[in-house]
Amino acid sequence: MNNRFRNSLIYNSALDYAKDIHKGQIRKGNNEPYIFHPIRVSRLVEKYMKDDRDVENYIIAALLHDTAEAAYEKKEKVLNDIEKQFGSKVKNIVDNLTNEKAAVDILGKDQYLALKMINLNDKDLILKLCDILDNVSGLKDTSYSFNDKYSRETVFIINELLLSKDLNSTELELMNKIMIELKEVSYNKSILLDFKKRLDL
Repeated sequence: MNNRFRNSLIYNSALDYAKDIHKGQIRKGNNEPYIFHPIRVSRLVEKYMKDDRDVENYIIAALLHDTAEAAYEKKEKVLNDIEKQFGSKVKNIVDNLTNEKAAVDILGKDQYLALKMINLNDKDLILKLCDILDNVSGLKDTSYSFNDKYSRETVFIINELLLSKDLNSTELELMNKIMIELKEVSYNKSILLDFKKRLDL
């Protein structure tokens, strides 16, 4: 992948669409514009899926991965817009990664995400792990309570994935990077002790 794709019409259209949906939104903890997050996730996807024939679709989906959730009251319209502008494959990826708020409320975010990620296909899971990796990297700027909550959720999800899903080498590499990053930024180091034997930290 080279800069030619990031200068393409479809990439810039997806970036503009994401900017419009996320306009005025900020990241928890550091008050940066929210759009920086999907841009970083798209770069991670480019890195970890560079040899995949679907990489360009997944880069576009990474830019858009939070749009349906950010505009949840008009989720179906957003997904329809994505399908019209960027194709059914990108729309399906974004749909697969969009949390169902009612299910989150019933199951709790950690249980919901663990179950969801266990059932994702490998490519969608790689995108989701790139999303988590970027989220974890920003934890150092958040409050203790948010940091601790997100760290615990992440450890639980990684544990469930390791126990319940056959994982490929890219997924394991991303999970390892997530846990290494979490070791650096988590305020509560005790939650990481169980992973010393399971992952090379």
